[in-house]
Amino acid sequence: MELMGPSLEELFGYCERRFTMKTVLMLADQMIERIQCLHETGFPDNFVMGVEHSSCMVFIINMKYAFCYHSDRQPAQHVSYRENQEFHGSPYFASLNRQLGTVGSRRDDLESLLYVLLYFLRYRY
Repeated sequence: MELMGPSLEELFGYCERRFTMKTVLMLADQMIERIQCLHETGFPDNFVMGVEHSSCMVFIINMKYAFCYHSDRQPAQHVSYRENQEFHGSPYFASLNRQLGTVGSRRDDLESLLYVLLYFLRYRY
């Protein structure tokens, strides 16, 4: 397993809980690219920075609940809509649909990412 740098939550703390708009937009660019095929990873502790030569790159860790948005049997067919799904993760950053128990979608990933980015722009202790 490769050594990783601080999580974005830790980095946020190091920066006295203040990221500039430029920093948030640079993180958003990389985070959107990373979540293309993932679900339920959208909170700051699951995004980490690299170290040494990759210290400006964002990585995703803790893939325990990740899954592809399309069926393994038919790649062009999306996972079907289902309700009453068990929720895992942080409710602070989860999409409303996931909190209501529906299966995750790419739209839910983007909604969760939006909550993380808003947290970085606005959240203050």
